[in-house]
Amino acid sequence: MKGDKPTNWWIVKDGAEEEIAVVYGEDIGDAIDAAIDETGLMGGFYVRRLKEEAARNRGLIA
Repeated sequence: MKGDKPTNWWIVKDGAEEEIAVVYGEDIGDAIDAAIDETGLMGGFYVRRLKEEAARNRGLIA
C-alpha cells in the first residue's frame, strides 16, 4: 500500500501520549539514543517509526 512503507524517522512521545520530538535513526537503538540526546530524558518516553506518508507530510522526506 502506498505511503505505508516505514522510514528511518521516529516520533518520540511521553507517557501522556504527547509528541516531544522527531528523530532520525537507522534502527530502534539509534532512535532511542537520538531521543535521549534530543530530549535529555533517560526514560518515560517511547519511539514509533513514522510511515512514509506521515514523514512526507512533515517535510522530512521529498
